[in-house]
Amino acid sequence: DAKLETAYNTAQYHLRANATQWSFPVGIFSTHWAGRFFGWDEMFCYQALVSSNHRDIARRGPEFRCAGLKTALYRVAHYGKAGTFGARYPWETLEDGAEAAPPGFWMDHVFHMSNIALAAWYQYQYTDDAAYLEKTGYPVVKECARFFLSHMVYEAQDGGMFIGKCTDLERLGSAKINPFMTSCGAIYTLEAAAQAAAVLKTDTEEAAAWKHAAEKLRASLPVEGDRYVPYAGCKDESVATLGGLFPYPVFDADNARQRNAVYHYVKEGRAFGNMYQMGTSVCAWYLGWMAAALAELGDTAEPVKMLDEAAAGAGCFGEMFEINEEKVSRTPWFSTASGNIVYALNQMLVQNRAERILIAQGAPETWKDYAFKLACHGNLAVEVEVKAGRLARLTLLPGDAAHECHRTVVIPSALLAGVSLNKAVVQGETAQGKNRQIELRFKGRTDLLDGRIAEK
Repeated sequence: DAKLETAYNTAQYHLRANATQWSFPVGIFSTHWAGRFFGWDEMFCYQALVSSNHRDIARRGPEFRCAGLKTALYRVAHYGKAGTFGARYPWETLEDGAEAAPPGFWMDHVFHMSNIALAAWYQYQYTDDAAYLEKTGYPVVKECARFFLSHMVYEAQDGGMFIGKCTDLERLGSAKINPFMTSCGAIYTLEAAAQAAAVLKTDTEEAAAWKHAAEKLRASLPVEGDRYVPYAGCKDESVATLGGLFPYPVFDADNARQRNAVYHYVKEGRAFGNMYQMGTSVCAWYLGWMAAALAELGDTAEPVKMLDEAAAGAGCFGEMFEINEEKVSRTPWFSTASGNIVYALNQMLVQNRAERILIAQGAPETWKDYAFKLACHGNLAVEVEVKAGRLARLTLLPGDAAHECHRTVVIPSALLAGVSLNKAVVQGETAQGKNRQIELRFKGRTDLLDGRIAEK
């Protein structure tokens, strides 16, 4: 898919060139928010970089937020006194951690706190670096969770909990109570903080409160009929209803309400396809968002359609815009869209679920020849080659060759037709729908296929 590959490679180039010594701005030009750092947008760039196996570049994002934590803590402290109030990062951040945004209803966003927490937690998941988690990642995630619990989580008379009024996606307007995507971000942040605390064996009481609040928030998400909606009574369609899969993986593919919300938006949402109320197409950022969520559902038809549409709207170098149409063209080299395009394609090829690695869950059946090397959770990478519609190579590359790994690799059965597996590392195998689940135990560089066991 030459046009898509050009857009993907240009986006990879853009993200790496746009990575400053602090973090990842939306753009480095005076016309592109003057190089300021959005905690919301930088996470999309972060995800693309870390999933592409550029972990050392990606870590600049969480490290920048850790360096600015003191300023963010002071923003909500009680006359500078420490407590469990958490931190509140600016909407637009300068290099020293100060707020740079002009006044507007975007100042009432809080979901950027979730994105900052997600990147800080993802960095540990991808690297398995306990020292990083203790010194950098957990302090950020913890204070983001504290902020939600102390400032945004309200308790109803019946004991239920919900998120208070805030600006969700700007297309939906200001002051929405219990908005779906912001709520999913809060749930993710609270659960990630609890998981990180368990890893570090610390803050037991707070972690219990975070888990309790996350459970209550899940129960209060806005629903109409058989699907989630942007907020109760919403008359508009919004990509925000995909938020429980992407950007916040709080649901699995079996959650019927989330699945129904995704396909409802795919069918009905094109009239609301841009981040601003202008233009007639769906912007590349939204298309990448939709493709990532659909890949999470195991859809092999729709994600590539979305990415092909994004590639068709790219510029002469294959670069992404905020909006790029005949009558409306604004903000070329928009790093947020570059991040979503890269991450969505990566998700089509590799996904992580605890100790499981899902291969090619969103790859279309028409792709018969492709190859990639992408990062997995647990300081691991996977290198795959498909030829003539069959798996020709799958090599597991642990970052620590001395560490014994246990993983379940999930692969579409069609890719394994006639393929012989390496019995030395296969511990078990089961069928699940269209996939085969192969349980592995390995140490050092290992090939899944028989006869191709690589040397350390």
